[in-house]
Amino acid sequence: MTKVTNADRAIESLRPDPHNARRHTPAQIDEIAASIRRFGMVAPIIVQPNGTIIGGHATWVACQNLGHRKINCRVVHDLSDSAYRALGLALNRLPEHSKWDDTLLMEALQSIAVEDALSAGFSAAEIAKLAEEPAPIAVEEIDSSMVSDEFWISVRGPLRHQAVMLRELMKIADELEGVSVDLGTIAL
Repeated sequence: MTKVTNADRAIESLRPDPHNARRHTPAQIDEIAASIRRFGMVAPIIVQPNGTIIGGHATWVACQNLGHRKINCRVVHDLSDSAYRALGLALNRLPEHSKWDDTLLMEALQSIAVEDALSAGFSAAEIAKLAEEPAPIAVEEIDSSMVSDEFWISVRGPLRHQAVMLRELMKIADELEGVSVDLGTIAL
């Protein structure tokens, strides 16, 4: 089990990981600073005992911009250099594998003040787009007894996700008379 401790550290005692592959725009740093101004520093950044940042580079910069002198840290002890790098990648990559439930997100945004929604990183344009009613999908049955066209669907993304998608598509096609799914790849 990895040992983790909490500590308040002087902001100037921390340094970014030179191997950090994540890049942050000035606009994103400003969004983080706005969130910290509104809600406070509620989540610590993750650091090595020597002060090298593992996760929270943008938060560290936002706190510097806000004039903070100390920052709350979770200090991760006794990992190898490789494991520290892997943890840094995991902290940035794993949240990318989730997605929003648009209905619940809109309910949440409608239940909070506009300034809170903006402090949470949502723009007025994003909120307006979520509030739009989707156009209804019209399904019309036509005589297809003489149709022999092939309809192609392009599935892109990581291979493991493509495989899941294709398996699900094949299950659906099995339930439909006269519909088949052929698998293959096309070099782009």
